[in-house]
Amino acid sequence: MGNLGSVISYPQSRQQPPSDQGNHPPAVQLPQTETYHMYEYIQWPDIDDIRTATVQWDNIAQAENIQYMLLGTTVRRLREPDGAYRCDELEILVDSALGDSSHAQYDLVRRRPELEITHDTNICIVVIRENKGVALRFVTRGKDHSPMHFILPWDLPLRPPENRDEPTYKKLALSLPGGNRVIPIIHSRHGLLQRLRLLQSTAADPYQKWRYLHDIRPFLNFCIADRTYQFPTHVRSEVICLVLAYIRYAIPLGIKITEEEVIKWRQMGIVLPDAEFLNTEAEAQYYLNYYRQVQVLASQM
Repeated sequence: MGNLGSVISYPQSRQQPPSDQGNHPPAVQLPQTETYHMYEYIQWPDIDDIRTATVQWDNIAQAENIQYMLLGTTVRRLREPDGAYRCDELEILVDSALGDSSHAQYDLVRRRPELEITHDTNICIVVIRENKGVALRFVTRGKDHSPMHFILPWDLPLRPPENRDEPTYKKLALSLPGGNRVIPIIHSRHGLLQRLRLLQSTAADPYQKWRYLHDIRPFLNFCIADRTYQFPTHVRSEVICLVLAYIRYAIPLGIKITEEEVIKWRQMGIVLPDAEFLNTEAEAQYYLNYYRQVQVLASQM
C-alpha cells in the first residue's frame, strides 16, 4: 500500500462538529461497491461525483464519529455547482488523531469498505462506483492556515448560549434525490483568509497556487452572500497586504480587480484604493510596499 502518511492526507486535526443526525433525512443509500483487485481515482470528477463522494464521506464520518469540515476548492465546487473548473479531491479538515497518524488512517481504510488505496498512485479514495473513487486529502486542524478549533454555527441548537466565539464552520444543504444532506463546510471568512495566506506560501507548487488564486474571489462572494462579519481589526493590516499581494500576483495572469470587487473588500473591512489605481502589477506593488511599511511602523509603536 505504500507510504499512506504522505498520501491519505496532509496532517490533520481532531475535533469535529456534531453530526446532527436527527436534523436531516435518512442517509442516502448509495450502491454497495464490490471488491476489486485494483482501484483508481477519478482525475476529473464532475459535480455529481463530488456530491456522491461527499455523501459517502459524511456517512463514514457519522459512523466513525469523526469531526470534520470541508475546505477550499471542494466548498467552492459544492456552492458553485455550475462552475467549469477543476476540483479533483475532497479537502477535509480533521483532528490530528486521524490527520497526523498513518496508523489511524490505515485502520480507518481497513474498517470502511468505502475507502480504498489506489494501486499505482497510493492515494486514498472514497469509492463511488465500481473500482473508481474521488481522492481524499486530509488537513490537520490548525495546519495549512486552517482553523484550530471546530466552533459551532450560531444557529445550531447544540451550541451553548455562553459560547461567544465566532463559528469556524457552517452548514451547507446538498439537494439530493432522497432529501437534503447537511454538510459542515468552513466558515466563509475563515476560508477566504486561509486561501489568501496559502497563496503566499513558499511551499505551494504552481498547481496549488493556481487553485488558491482562483478560490479567493468566490470566497469573497460567499462572505458577502452569507453576510459575514468584517475581518477583526487586529488582522486587517495583515489582510490588506495579503489582498494586495494577491492582486499583484493575479494581474500578470489576466485577472484584473474590478470596482465591484474593491467595494466587496471594503464591506469586509479591507479598505483598498480604487480599482483604477490597481490596474498594473507595479501599482499593486507600490501600495503593497506602502501598507507593509505602515504595518512595520504600527508594530513598533
